[in-house]
Amino acid sequence: MSGIAGKSVPILPPFRGALIPTKPMLKLALLPSPKPVSHHKVAAGPFAIALIATPLLVALLGFWVVLIPVAAVLFGGIPWLIIGGPVLWMGIARSGPNVDFVGRSVVAHLLGTPIFVLTYEIAVLGHIEWDSLLAIMAFMLMFGLLFSMIWGAVFGWLYKRFAKIEPRPKDPDIRDILENSVEKEV
Repeated sequence: MSGIAGKSVPILPPFRGALIPTKPMLKLALLPSPKPVSHHKVAAGPFAIALIATPLLVALLGFWVVLIPVAAVLFGGIPWLIIGGPVLWMGIARSGPNVDFVGRSVVAHLLGTPIFVLTYEIAVLGHIEWDSLLAIMAFMLMFGLLFSMIWGAVFGWLYKRFAKIEPRPKDPDIRDILENSVEKEV
């Protein structure tokens, strides 16, 4: 407390436990939002074809780059199907076919790759060797990030083509707005 003209003024407001998480705060953080979520129908056939064809198409078109895309299929194909598939399916079901496929595939990669590498390490070795685990995880996260973005974009393109989904109407640019305003004035 500091005094100004004989009055006591608190320096900080009284602490009322605002920094300690309460049950309602934890409940909000862990549970999905209570607002209704719009559900869109996912075309299962085109989805499955696009999900499987995406890594193969990228590898086929980019194999001339020192076989790096082919190695990406070997390292990332299984996590793409196991983790990326459900994440992309839920994205389409919740947000429709114009969902951000690249963003969703990056999130799936960043969340799923550590889990996949850890599970693989335990399944193959029977125990965890932290030095090799961290090296493998860093390698897969670095290269996988690039390929998750590429695969997400290609998946979105293939899914929309196979499901025959019309592209989203483009937003008007400044020329359209100016032309419409000039026509209204005349």
